[in-house]
Amino acid sequence: CGLLCQADAQCPSGASCRKVGTQAVGLCIHPLSFSDWARLSSRMKLSIGFPSTSGTAAKGFQIAKAYSALQSLKRRYAIS
Repeated sequence: CGLLCQADAQCPSGASCRKVGTQAVGLCIHPLSFSDWARLSSRMKLSIGFPSTSGTAAKGFQIAKAYSALQSLKRRYAIS
């Protein structure tokens, strides 16, 4: 989860507001060096993929359907 912000003053102490996507909305983040991040055991890597039970034809259909939906959203909201 995260905190939405528009300026650094809206974030908890030690955090800064970083713009995400549009210039109107940002996300409060805390600075963390890579070595500090690597030592934390509470972090885990998440993997994203297709279920292994789907057939090859079904995967192709799912990808085509997702691509079509994204193209439709791009046209609807005039995203280039």
